[in-house]
Amino acid sequence: MMSDQLNGRICVVWRGRDPYEDINSLADAAAATGELFDRDGVVVWLSDKGELVPAGGPVLREVIGRRVVTLRLVNRDGRLVREYRPFVVNDVALGMLLKAERRQDGSLLAHVPPIAPGRGCS
Repeated sequence: MMSDQLNGRICVVWRGRDPYEDINSLADAAAATGELFDRDGVVVWLSDKGELVPAGGPVLREVIGRRVVTLRLVNRDGRLVREYRPFVVNDVALGMLLKAERRQDGSLLAHVPPIAPGRGCS
């Protein structure tokens, strides 16, 4: 799906120079969808049915593919326009998101909000 409109999707900056910078950018974008949460140390997805589903590989791949995009400039009839393309997450990046333990290593768990705010939050 290609569109000039973001339509509620989150844009990820994937430069391809630093894998940790890229994976953290993707973790930020995935967390910003508002569909992924931390439930007792497990990443879960809030389904359309209002259920929390463990966000393993297939679920996470679907959420990212539907909600995260990359931005490109394309030439259409001599005019540059924005084009948003769905981000296709590869197995290596998916593994890093799910297996990393530290935020700086790309841990998705460290990027998503908890299902209940911690102490001291209103």
